[in-house]
Amino acid sequence: MKFSNKHPLSLTARTFLTIFFVSATILIFFTIHNYHTAFNTLQEQIIKSVYTLNDNSLKTIDAYINSVQSLCLLISTNQEPDDINSSQIVHLIRNFSRTSHPVTKAIYFVDNDGSVISNYQTYYDVMGNPMLTSMVDIAHNSLTGQAWSQPYRSPISGYTVNFTCAVTDKHKNPIGTIIVELNLDHIQNDLTQQFNKKGYAYILTTSENNPILFDGDPNILPYDHPFLRTTLREGIIETLSGLPAQSTTLTIDNCTVQVTRSQAARFGWNLYTLIDRRKLFQSLDTLRSVYLQTAIITLATILCVSFMVSRYFTSPIRQLNNRMKQFSGSDLDEPLVVTRRDEIGQLADSYNIMLLRIQNLISNIKENENEKQRLEFNMLQSQIQPHFLYNTLACISSLANQKRTDEIRQTVESMTNLFSYTFNKTNEYMTLREEIFSIQMYIQIQKVRYGDTFDVDYFIEDNAANTFLPKLTLQPIVENAIFHGIHPCKHRGLIQISASIINANLSITICDNGTGIDPERFNSILHNQCQQSAKKGSMNHVGLYNVNRRIILNFGKPYGISLGDSHSKGTCIKVLLPKIESKTNLQSPIIKS
Repeated sequence: MKFSNKHPLSLTARTFLTIFFVSATILIFFTIHNYHTAFNTLQEQIIKSVYTLNDNSLKTIDAYINSVQSLCLLISTNQEPDDINSSQIVHLIRNFSRTSHPVTKAIYFVDNDGSVISNYQTYYDVMGNPMLTSMVDIAHNSLTGQAWSQPYRSPISGYTVNFTCAVTDKHKNPIGTIIVELNLDHIQNDLTQQFNKKGYAYILTTSENNPILFDGDPNILPYDHPFLRTTLREGIIETLSGLPAQSTTLTIDNCTVQVTRSQAARFGWNLYTLIDRRKLFQSLDTLRSVYLQTAIITLATILCVSFMVSRYFTSPIRQLNNRMKQFSGSDLDEPLVVTRRDEIGQLADSYNIMLLRIQNLISNIKENENEKQRLEFNMLQSQIQPHFLYNTLACISSLANQKRTDEIRQTVESMTNLFSYTFNKTNEYMTLREEIFSIQMYIQIQKVRYGDTFDVDYFIEDNAANTFLPKLTLQPIVENAIFHGIHPCKHRGLIQISASIINANLSITICDNGTGIDPERFNSILHNQCQQSAKKGSMNHVGLYNVNRRIILNFGKPYGISLGDSHSKGTCIKVLLPKIESKTNLQSPIIKS
């Protein structure tokens, strides 16, 4: 498994950031969604309330108009053809003017002869009213006998509109015309009171889109002269009339306004309400502020909760990490205290199990290293045992007495080379060629002692000669072949040493024509029986045990020594080692349980 170091952040930091960003993302998503939902709902409610206000204002105007129409109808239906006279008409008009709604201003009765009776008779006699004649014609030419005028300026009522109704007798014969001019000041006062806010304006138009009344904030209502506010800017009515019904958005002089339109069904008048969207949707700004504050508080809470949760879940891992950083022999004796039963607790349990196994492994390594050192000491001890030195020196003394100086020199040189090879502490591993050379030195010394009673043949392949093996691997085996195989025999002895590379392993065979060895005895030598004899001081077969144990400690099984097949009388020992071509390929000892 490969671990990447692309993330320098700690697990706690990454856990905290993950929890925080996931929670924050969910919060932001739902906050934005809820905000937009609330925003749209509140916006619809605000627009609906404006439209309701606009519609109610127009209904109020409609009620005014109905009262005027009712007045005219009452006057027209109270007339009998035989009872018509000027004084009666004047009296009736004055009574209706006193009792009628204040929305009415001047009332006129024009008979068929063109005579005019008015509640403002004196003013009419002085100033007249040029609109009366045209209104009479309009009323009589209409199918219903009723008509609304376009806005005009009256000498008596000022800027106004009128309602005209033809008066007939019970036989439907025309006897005159009633004309009622509206008091637009009263209507305007009512509208102004409803829309008397900064950022609000209204426009009342006829069905032909002629402005009747208008007033409001000059910042949103385009006047020709903002200070006078007498006329609207050209084209504004056409723009408004082209907008869809109810409510829409319009930009006027870089100011975005919400335009609401209501239309009277009976006479076609239109009431436009213009409201600055910044004023209209101030509550939306409050809503936005509330959502923003709530989101900030929630994010702060998520930040704290994420930090605590990440610390809680990663605390055992951080503890485990600190223990791993202290991974030394002196710190491996204290296991982690496990109180959780989740995956993290299982991880701590696994750590404790691993810790115990490492402790056992270290203990085994120490024991094996100690055993290896003991085995090496035994190998050295076997090379310099007193009997070996005594016998060698005795042979040299005997040669000296015989003045055989050449043999003395060869023996001393062989002994020197052998001891130099044995006590070389710089190299634990030597080539097979060097190991064979030490064997040759040892054989020369033994031939001085035993005479020319045995021969040694070497069959070393070139590819095997330069491979490495533990020092003093072959000498104990050759020693056993001489002392326990050939020496007890009366015939001439022969030792054959061969080496080759088989299946990427170094295979060495040492055969002799001596007395041979029983397989059970050989197996006991490699096990506990040999160790027991070594404790008693017998060195007969300690070398075989040491060699086998050293190989297993260094390379593990299946390497080691074994008993081979002997084609004749004698013993054949096989040594199996890994093929090591250079010292850089040498590995640490392999510990097998």
